[in-house]
Amino acid sequence: MARDHRVRKLHRLLLLAASALLVSSISSAGFNEWTSIGPYGAGGNVRALAIDPQTPGTLYAGSDGGVFKSQDGGISWSAVNNGLTGFTVYALALDPTAPGTVYAGTNAGVFRSTNGANAWTSQRAGLGKTVVQALAIDPSNTRVLYAGTTAGGVFRSTDGATTWTASSNGLGSPDVRSLAVDPTASGTVYAGTVAGVYKSTDAGASWTGRLAANVRSLAIDPVTPSTIFAGAEGLFTNSGVFKSGDGGVTWAPMNTGLGNVPVRWVAIRRNLPGTVWVGTQGSGIFATSDGGATWRPVAGSPTTANTVLFDPSGPSVYVGAPNGFFRSPDDGANWRQENVNFATFTVNGLVIDPASPVILYAGVGRPGSSGGGVYKSVNAGVTWSPAANGLPDKTVQTLAVEPGPPTTLYAGTSGSGVYRSQDAGASWTPASSGITTNTILSLGVGGGGVVYAGTDAGVFRSGNFGSTWTAASGGLMNTNIQALAVHPSNPNAVYAGTPSGVFKTTDGGKNWTLSNQGFANIGILTLLIDPVAPATVYAGTFSSLTTGTPAGFGVYRTVDGGGSWAPANAGIESLAITALATDASGSTIYAGTPVGVYRAQRGGSVWTGVNEGLTEVVNTIAVDPTSPSTVYAGTIRDSAFKIAFGSGTAGCTSGPSTLCLNDNRFKVDVSWRAVNAGTAGLGIAVPLTTDTGAFWFFSSGNIELVLKVVDGRSFNGSFWVFYGAMSDVSYTINVTDTLTGVRKTYENPQGQLASIADTSAFRSPPGPALAPGRGSLGQSPAPVTAEAAVPLSTTAPCASDATTLCLNSNRFRVQVNWVAANVGTSGAGRAAPLASDSGSFWFFSAGNLELNLKVVDGRAVNGRFWVFFGALSDVQYTITVTDTETGQQRVYTNPQGRLASVADTSAF
Repeated sequence: MARDHRVRKLHRLLLLAASALLVSSISSAGFNEWTSIGPYGAGGNVRALAIDPQTPGTLYAGSDGGVFKSQDGGISWSAVNNGLTGFTVYALALDPTAPGTVYAGTNAGVFRSTNGANAWTSQRAGLGKTVVQALAIDPSNTRVLYAGTTAGGVFRSTDGATTWTASSNGLGSPDVRSLAVDPTASGTVYAGTVAGVYKSTDAGASWTGRLAANVRSLAIDPVTPSTIFAGAEGLFTNSGVFKSGDGGVTWAPMNTGLGNVPVRWVAIRRNLPGTVWVGTQGSGIFATSDGGATWRPVAGSPTTANTVLFDPSGPSVYVGAPNGFFRSPDDGANWRQENVNFATFTVNGLVIDPASPVILYAGVGRPGSSGGGVYKSVNAGVTWSPAANGLPDKTVQTLAVEPGPPTTLYAGTSGSGVYRSQDAGASWTPASSGITTNTILSLGVGGGGVVYAGTDAGVFRSGNFGSTWTAASGGLMNTNIQALAVHPSNPNAVYAGTPSGVFKTTDGGKNWTLSNQGFANIGILTLLIDPVAPATVYAGTFSSLTTGTPAGFGVYRTVDGGGSWAPANAGIESLAITALATDASGSTIYAGTPVGVYRAQRGGSVWTGVNEGLTEVVNTIAVDPTSPSTVYAGTIRDSAFKIAFGSGTAGCTSGPSTLCLNDNRFKVDVSWRAVNAGTAGLGIAVPLTTDTGAFWFFSSGNIELVLKVVDGRSFNGSFWVFYGAMSDVSYTINVTDTLTGVRKTYENPQGQLASIADTSAFRSPPGPALAPGRGSLGQSPAPVTAEAAVPLSTTAPCASDATTLCLNSNRFRVQVNWVAANVGTSGAGRAAPLASDSGSFWFFSAGNLELNLKVVDGRAVNGRFWVFFGALSDVQYTITVTDTETGQQRVYTNPQGRLASVADTSAF
């Protein structure tokens, strides 16, 4: 009994300590697929914009770094790329009947989210991974979508993008830039292509050409759909704006005041007939108020506008441009370039803090410039922040970390030498005393303060953590040192990779000897020493200086400490090798190439590509030392990617009754039985975020159970399972770790209303699990206060916003305030609608739902509306539910440390 008390106390302490920090450790890696994780810098090429019609402050932006979301009208943004492996986003579309359903057209096909972009799934059956640069939804049947591709023409889906069929018969070009559907005639679709505008009246089965021009954008007048505008970006007479007043049968140029400028976007203002804006390439934005008869420039607007978006409820205008996001709050009178972080970097160095593997550092450069710096993540790449205080604005070519406290980092820059941080990246100071060049190409750490710098002027060595350096290039025949590898237990034994091959020293750089026996290709970009068998070394080659053919490319291996080398490049013999890395045991080797990542077992005899979601030039690779299936890759121009390999398993496949959580690693299904009614069945799955999902039993509008699986390994070495119930029927939950095969089962008896926190559900490595930590069980509600009714005249109708749910036909307004006393934080819960009667709130992160609530009409049973809620968090919170028809309120308060499910069947 005493032990059980201690176990429950441990669970509570873990839960409280982690409540505000847990989201930081949630992995955003795709299971067996690469996911873009940043870091992101200011600006970025914004290619697409979309707005939530029911919550105009909610915006989505598609960029070269994926999808970003704003909930405050574009002032602040966050990346929402979980599951999005096609990270260059050309098009966005929102279902007008279900605004939480978002579609993205990417460089890897179409992706769909049903929860406001918190999690994405690929929708490529019949479409493949082709580039999709245009999307359109049929407003009369939102299950029907059209996708325009760069090389395959138009594809059509009739099941919400689940499957696609080619629909391009009669198209003059397979390069489709834009699509538009007639809002009054389902099946009438227009396609803008490089060969002109084409029209279909049979839902894409056949097309007829109507305008010969290189058409980038199309817009249909929502009031008079026979009026259509086309923006062209061809040369001379094919540039500018064309207009049709007869449904695309005839077209005429409308360029008075505009001229022959390339037009990238056309936007029609719904509430102002005849008002149209166009975004141009290099000439700013133009507007017309007379249906295109004359145009005027919009002063102060961005020079190039990829997309223009009007706020449907106000005067705000939003613009996506090659250099970021712009906003006008007053219909174009004034403009502001928001300081948003959409731009991607070239990541040249990635290191993991060996004392805390959720901490990562990225050394970056800004494409097209000599600038750069260091970024830091404290949550395994979920979010990043600059860590460049004291660093010059220079490209960081290489990063290295010194084991042991304090965390000491070295950054090698292009043009400013070596910099050192002894406070985990909080500040940097120059550390180049004795180095005779400012160009640092590589770094190697030997431990105990011994560090080597490879430069364009040879090797330099420091024995005092970089405070001073001495030349260490004796015998080197090539001083362009592109790679360094230091023996794990002998800091004086070092290998150097140069364009002339491999050199080795055993005396700390005083004397180097050439080690090229067996190489067919002696240009070396990267080196790797086996951490367990240091006599085994791998070299990645990049040029055929001896053979003149690409046959000598790939990886070479020595097993005798550099005495002789042999090819170990089956499968990559024609590829340059830009990076090498291994897990802590040396059993799996990863190679970066110009076309992604390849993997081999120790020895590296046969390599296979592991590139689902990644086809970029990979500069650097890092493997989590405590979770060898988690790998990071830094790329040229597209920042970093992350993957969680499944050790040969297929992972989870979602289905009608199956949730796949925590990046598809965990499979969840539920079976239920309503004993009193004599019915039973399977729970129907509702994905919410990458880590959270719900099930309904009786009606899709009535969520019964919400469950999440989160990565708590940085706290206690386990994955955690939380669920909160809003039903007291009998049910069985099965959660399976598809990586290990371990399965956990949770039983709920009839009549029990439960919230559960199992913080040792899946231990890593698998081992004996502690008993689940339970919160409040049964139907003992949290303290409830029923306040006096508010006079009806003072009660406004419910209006959804970022912190408000409107439930049960918008009659009931629900708001939540929370306090995490243990970490000194508080705030308003952020609303996440689920169904007409159900919704959720998150406190710390949109990917981590904390509280689930529903209001149902029970008047046929007892004359009351009923309130149910189930918690996945035990922080203190207060729920206020207001009946906007009567003004009556109910307030539910949960104290800190309690995990509760509540059923109030006499609420209103």
